[in-house]
Amino acid sequence: GMLALQLAAALAVITLGATLLGVMRHARAHVHAVAAQKDREAIDKDPLTQLDTRRAFERQLTRSVAQAHADRAPLALFFVDLDGFKAVNESYGHTEGDRLIVEMTQRLKQLKRDTDILARVGADEVLLLSRDDADPEAAQARAQRIVAELGRPYTLTQREVSLTCTVGIARYPKHGPA
Repeated sequence: GMLALQLAAALAVITLGATLLGVMRHARAHVHAVAAQKDREAIDKDPLTQLDTRRAFERQLTRSVAQAHADRAPLALFFVDLDGFKAVNESYGHTEGDRLIVEMTQRLKQLKRDTDILARVGADEVLLLSRDDADPEAAQARAQRIVAELGRPYTLTQREVSLTCTVGIARYPKHGPA
């Protein structure tokens, strides 16, 4: 009787230990999966602006070009670069430069349509991919709206600072592959 009770208790402890070991392995795998997802998100999202990074943009561009090719629909890619941003960082410091980039991003987000893709690809460089502005006149009008919006003064350390921007436009498929 006593031996059977001891064997049953030992079997229960072994079973409990095996179950706990399995739960711990599952929990560790879950923690690693969550960490890996956060790493992927960190690579795909710019930490300052929360815009897509170049890496995420390139994946979306590949999908968008494939869809545009299938639909025989053009795309327009706008490359936006602030003029004089380096001088802002040198004169006002990187904290104010970051504030300016965040405000620039907010202005671009206001101009963004639901189908557009917006990504930060450099310190002061942003890409905007649009399905709706692929003809030359629409693309030019969109670029002019971007220039006007980003040309409005920014407030840095209680001073107004005016910058200009340069916008380049490439159209798919007219100007080549992605």
